[in-house]
Amino acid sequence: MMLKSYAVALAASVIAAGCGSVAPTGMLAAARLDPLTTPPGKISVAVRVPTQVRLAEGDAGLYLAFAPDDPQQAAPIATTVPLRVLADTSGPRAATSEDVVYVFGFSPDAAAEIAATQAEITALREGGVMGTGTLSVAITGGCLTAPLPEGALPVATWLRTDPANGFVPLTRSTDMRDMLTGTRLPPC
Repeated sequence: MMLKSYAVALAASVIAAGCGSVAPTGMLAAARLDPLTTPPGKISVAVRVPTQVRLAEGDAGLYLAFAPDDPQQAAPIATTVPLRVLADTSGPRAATSEDVVYVFGFSPDAAAEIAATQAEITALREGGVMGTGTLSVAITGGCLTAPLPEGALPVATWLRTDPANGFVPLTRSTDMRDMLTGTRLPPC
């Protein structure tokens, strides 16, 4: 039950964040991901952005939360940790002349924070507290290496929950301009 609520919340979070529509295979991957038992070191996120956008450590973040159905039973639990670029990790596909794919993982401190949050949520669940979990990824920064071209700026995301397995699409390609409404990335 908890797993399904996380999968639905993951899909809703991605859509609400303006990252586009959730790919059907992304929904299946989210349904298989147990955010309470998957070690943080096994979770990787890949993000495709236009070549003019540079991402670095901290420019993407992972949010993990649990909101009890009955707020009298327990307080909500939430954490957001910065993701770091994994330079030596191959992504779901090669970059092209129009885009680059960044692969993100956790620093040791961020992995420890996620693991602690997983343990807190697990303790509540084992104590009979029902609720809704949320797992989301957001681009929170970045800079421009060149002016953005006119037209659509495709962005997509992938998820991998085990280094032995490949990435699966999390979101379909969407226009980055929709995500940047009211936000301007500074020059690098």
